[in-house]
Amino acid sequence: MYEVEIKVRGGGSFEVFLCNTTKRFKELTVEDLWDKVQQEKERYNSENYRLLFEGSILDEDDSLYESGIRNGSVIILESVRREPSLSGTLCIRRNSMDRLADFDVCVLQ
Repeated sequence: MYEVEIKVRGGGSFEVFLCNTTKRFKELTVEDLWDKVQQEKERYNSENYRLLFEGSILDEDDSLYESGIRNGSVIILESVRREPSLSGTLCIRRNSMDRLADFDVCVLQ
């Protein structure tokens, strides 16, 4: 049985069941993990949150197995705040893992 722990940045955590077999586990992607997260907690989605493992942001196409995730791994769920900027662009405010630095990524609308 394969499960991971999802720790929500800012408090709380929950377990997510992934699958029963090693063969199936090696086929799972981060997108599959997002589906499982949303089954457990509907409010968390890939549009407003991101998943991190060992300091790296997980992309939806990434393989869980190739990303180093194993049974019992702890994955961080972090909010991505979207804030309008004065210049008319949409800024996505992101905090670093250790909260030592902030930076903005702006996308033209």
